Amino acid sequence: MVQKIVYAGVHSNTSYEGAGHNLEKLAEFKISTSYIHKITSRVAGEFDKKYYGTSNLLENLPQPEQNKVEVASISVDGGRTQIRDENAGPGVHNPRWIESKAGCLQVLDSQESDTDPHPLLPKDFQNKKAVKKMVEGLKGDRNNKRNPENPKKTDKRIQQIEQVKKEEKSPYKPTVIKRYVFGDISDAETFGHLLYRKMHQHNLHSASRKAYITDGDRKLRSIYEENFETDGWTPILDIVHAIEYIYDAAKIISDTENKRWRKYMEYASFLWAGKPLTIIRRLNKNIKQLQDSKKFKSKYIQDKIKKLNTIRTYLKNNFTKMNYPEYRKKGLPISSCHVESLVKQFNIRIKSSEKFWNRSAVKGVIKIKASLLSDDNSCWDEFWDNRSRQQVESKMIYNRKRQLKAA
Repeated sequence: MVQKIVYAGVHSNTSYEGAGHNLEKLAEFKISTSYIHKITSRVAGEFDKKYYGTSNLLENLPQPEQNKVEVASISVDGGRTQIRDENAGPGVHNPRWIESKAGCLQVLDSQESDTDPHPLLPKDFQNKKAVKKMVEGLKGDRNNKRNPENPKKTDKRIQQIEQVKKEEKSPYKPTVIKRYVFGDISDAETFGHLLYRKMHQHNLHSASRKAYITDGDRKLRSIYEENFETDGWTPILDIVHAIEYIYDAAKIISDTENKRWRKYMEYASFLWAGKPLTIIRRLNKNIKQLQDSKKFKSKYIQDKIKKLNTIRTYLKNNFTKMNYPEYRKKGLPISSCHVESLVKQFNIRIKSSEKFWNRSAVKGVIKIKASLLSDDNSCWDEFWDNRSRQQVESKMIYNRKRQLKAA
């Protein structure tokens, strides 16, 4: 019964109250919301300490198995959740937003090729409506992260992004064989160590072709540099985030709709062909033209230059991770859509302007949910087997002590 309560408390898409309704309808027993909260928080803390409480996260890593993985990928992204001060009495004390992180580790099946198996820009990236929806969806999600105090409903936009990505039926696209999920609210350094350990546990380091995919965020880049660079993982910038930036650049440079689309198509073709430096050079030229214009000192022109500089810096910081033809030849994925979908599933449960978590509870809840979302949820099953055995043993010891005391 306790296992059912915790499962409902973690997997509910709304709240503990929603978990109570599910238990009443499906498990046919009624239980108070406060008790579900209490049980779930306590067990989540136990789960976190059991599997992630080691002092040195890089010690005693499992030995590699004999059967090696051929292709693997790791994609990382971040979400948001609110925490409050623990043991501070009734009410919400010192509420604040923190970043949650999700890692998607996958075993893939794909073929290598001597030539680029898909040299032409996909139709989805040539469709005005599809590109616009995709870019607006990414912007809405990112603005929601930056301004979480006033969260917007972005579920529909995220679905649009995912639909655009799913519609791309390319022959080189790798097939997912197994998926392992990890989530946490730790800082980037600790999260990176935990993700590294998870990668070793599932033997992904043995893969001959390995991809590490992110949206270009500096913290996620540091995780790669500290943990995965020396193991030969190929860093890749998510193609859709790159499309968003060049789309914005085209809007800033051009003054009519037709010119904007032509400029976007020009940049998108260079991007797909793995030529980000060509885009950077053209942005340099555009920035110089604005600086040499007669209206250079106007706020309008200054804003344009500032935005173009931001885009150029983003491309410069990530240009070594944009060799997409080479990645397609190796049969590696070039999109982080899988981890973005996972972040959405985490956020549905833990993110809201009206949800305030104890830090210890939300850490465990995220880790349990990650285990349940994995194809291999052995941690979840093993935890309950061990917990039941420990309770039985504790009860036996307690009864023996009582008998000895009575004697």
